[in-house]
Amino acid sequence: MFLKGTYLKTLGIASIFTLGIGVGGHCASAKESGTVNEKWGKPVFAYGASLSSEQKKETQKLLDISDLDSVKSVSVSGQDLVKYLKDGSPESNLYSSAKVERTDSGSGINVEIIKPENITKVTESMYKNATITAGVTDANITIASPIRVTGESALTGIYKAYDSEGEKLDNKRMDIANDELETISGISDDNKDINGEQITQALAEIKKEMAENKPATKEDVQKIVEDELKKADLNQVITQEQTTQLINLADKYRTNDINFDEAKKQLDDLAKESQKKAKELFDQGAKKYKDLKDSGFFENLFSAIGDFFKGLADIIGGFFGWVGEQFA
Repeated sequence: MFLKGTYLKTLGIASIFTLGIGVGGHCASAKESGTVNEKWGKPVFAYGASLSSEQKKETQKLLDISDLDSVKSVSVSGQDLVKYLKDGSPESNLYSSAKVERTDSGSGINVEIIKPENITKVTESMYKNATITAGVTDANITIASPIRVTGESALTGIYKAYDSEGEKLDNKRMDIANDELETISGISDDNKDINGEQITQALAEIKKEMAENKPATKEDVQKIVEDELKKADLNQVITQEQTTQLINLADKYRTNDINFDEAKKQLDDLAKESQKKAKELFDQGAKKYKDLKDSGFFENLFSAIGDFFKGLADIIGGFFGWVGEQFA
């Protein structure tokens, strides 16, 4: 794998300089098509119930919904968050929204976040990984928020969109998908040397290996997880506790008989997308760093810091000199 040693740390620095890199190209058909899928009907617009009238209009614009008659609208409330994610409270304020369009069989799941800087916790790859786990297939999903939010209500909206069309997703799979999202985003938040794309890539590879090798015991699952983390050069970066979290998560796939056979191609594509995006994050961040270095930014910064402490030392020295004179 291409991420090793200090490269991982550099990638962490790179994320400071870079705002959301998307896989937006994959959802082009979602924006370009106003066609109604006759098997499923209109696309579903699942919007955060806390949006004001103006915010809802802005969200519609972001999601390329010019006419509400062209979509089926469903409101996503705090009660839905509790129902589908088993999290939050009925009074939770939800703002992130999703447009879900069913596509032809075999087309896979495509996710695009409009204005990724407004979805602070969940990346496109995380949404895609979680929806695969939940059993979502063949859909273009576009996500947006008019304000900065963590993004959980959009996942709630995806689940409710399917429910509203009579396609009830398996409750156990949804629960595990929610655990997955929390685990991945938590590891990403807690460890600044890595980012969500790297963990997402590793998890997609873990799912692929489980689909191919059908682990019979938790020990088998542990070996797969540890092997994939090592291949991704993450075994020396994430903590043992975080590794255990991933093992426990992956074992839920096994004990609940989640079959990823049909999603192998999607998982392979997801792993490649995440790897590409992680490299893009590094390349863009490295360029930003080089530009700053070439501009003399760091030299001036360190010089200014040195001058500050020198000045501070002079002030302190002068103060004690004055005190000494007073008592001489």
